Amino acid sequence: MSNACKLIVFILFCLSSSRAQAQTEDLTLWYTQPATQWEEALPLGNGRLGMMPHGGVDKEIITLNEITLWSGGPQDANNYQAASYLPQIRSLLLQGKNEAAETLINQNFVCTGEGSGRGNGANVPFGCYQVLGELQLDFNYPKSSETKKYTRALSITNAKATSSFVKDDVTYNREYFSSFYNDVNVIRLTASKKKHISFRISLTRPERFETSSQQGVVTMTGQLNNGTDGNGMRYQVQVGVQTKGGNVKTIGNQLEVNAADEVILIISAGTDFKDADYQSTIQNLLNSALHTPYKTLLQNHLASYKKYFDRVAIQIGNNNKRDIPTDKRLTAFYNSPDTDPGMAALFYQFGRYLSISSTRPGLLPPNLQGLWANQIQTPWNGDYHLDVNVQMNHWPLEVSNLSELNLPLADMVHKMVKSGEKTARAYYNAPGWVAHVITNVWGFTAPGEDASWGVTNAGSGWLCNNLWEHYAFTQDLAYLEYIYPILKGSAEFYNSNLIAEPKRQWLVTAPSVSPENSFILPNGKHTSICMGPTIDTQIAYELFTNVIEAATILNRDEELRNTLKEKLNQLP
Repeated sequence: MSNACKLIVFILFCLSSSRAQAQTEDLTLWYTQPATQWEEALPLGNGRLGMMPHGGVDKEIITLNEITLWSGGPQDANNYQAASYLPQIRSLLLQGKNEAAETLINQNFVCTGEGSGRGNGANVPFGCYQVLGELQLDFNYPKSSETKKYTRALSITNAKATSSFVKDDVTYNREYFSSFYNDVNVIRLTASKKKHISFRISLTRPERFETSSQQGVVTMTGQLNNGTDGNGMRYQVQVGVQTKGGNVKTIGNQLEVNAADEVILIISAGTDFKDADYQSTIQNLLNSALHTPYKTLLQNHLASYKKYFDRVAIQIGNNNKRDIPTDKRLTAFYNSPDTDPGMAALFYQFGRYLSISSTRPGLLPPNLQGLWANQIQTPWNGDYHLDVNVQMNHWPLEVSNLSELNLPLADMVHKMVKSGEKTARAYYNAPGWVAHVITNVWGFTAPGEDASWGVTNAGSGWLCNNLWEHYAFTQDLAYLEYIYPILKGSAEFYNSNLIAEPKRQWLVTAPSVSPENSFILPNGKHTSICMGPTIDTQIAYELFTNVIEAATILNRDEELRNTLKEKLNQLP
């Protein structure tokens, strides 16, 4: 064997050995105190259901989420007179009167109604992604004593959280996971001595809910505001209880567990977003999990989760700092990153964990919050910002071997097209489809409520790049057939919306906005409305190139291909 071959074999051996070591190592975030605020709680999720346990000793708060829980509802926010003002807006821009163009846009070229509510859309038709509620566990210990040896942890290797502590020489353990197999949240509570687990179980949320309790199940039901008549999305949460030893009593709308050896809590939840019979679905999932042994629930969860997580292993240096609590380790890493290369690997895998936990095929893509929220009015509505946020949520997926997690985004964009076609006609008298800077689960595509940000029209083209990337990685021709009409419609819009700027006759978009950007006019005033921001040119170039390639592969639309090739040569 030559020296070169020996070197290759040695390198492959090292890589396979390090991969095996990294793959079997438990990657864990851990802390020595309960969360003092929601942001410190541990995120768990199976793509649909989420929960964040705080790890409190006397009172455990577990924030619950369900990815479809949105207020608001379908609406047509297009201004169907807007296109009549487009020639005047473009004329003002060509004359360098950007400020006047922005004024005219604010008057006649934004959405109708309240739009996103300026980021506070919980009670307007645009809506808001909302917290499902809180599961509260109020504990009663046999003796009031000091808490010792407290730890809580999140294993991203196993998608499972734990907490452990000692009170009066009794060790209490809690385990939490959002099952990827049974589609329920699961909590297990144990103690090192029998008859030492006693607590009350309740469900709550800030508004629009009713709770009840009977036959070992706590139930919360409600209906969100749709922004018109108040009758929006319906939801339900059920918490079922199983105990070894002790007893369970109904106390009003709560349950009380007394002197148990072990307790299993199963949390089942859902909405009527795509399931008119959602209450039966919730009940069936609850019953199935309650009749499954905990060991089996955990085994099935791990097998389903690891099909995603175990596809990638990474080792950077060693992980010899893992015995340091993660908050302290992160501070040390910030001050001296070279001393803890294993932290970079943990951080990367934590990102993969969050992606796996916040979406899955057949469901919604992750929103601004991913899956997790703790408010009725989630910041910026917890919506889908199309001016980089939704795109960057998906950028890591293909290169992290999580390719199919891009499919929920493709499905959401597919459902936006009909609304986007109306918007393209209403504002630009253009073929194809367009979406601007924000959207929601209801398919909002109109401009936002203010010219300074709301007429960013590159969002739909940028989304198409994400869709194309999945094809580029997978070479899946059936998928290309599925997305081609979306890409083609977007290219038809941008092709129609390009105009020649007077100085060099370059083709540019008008009107438009460079997202979240403004500039100073010669008179010293600020404005955002412009022609041909660089981002639009980049997106149009990328979109046209991808559509030409897709049409060539699928052997169709030769005339469109030729048109787009000509336009590519006329872009700045």
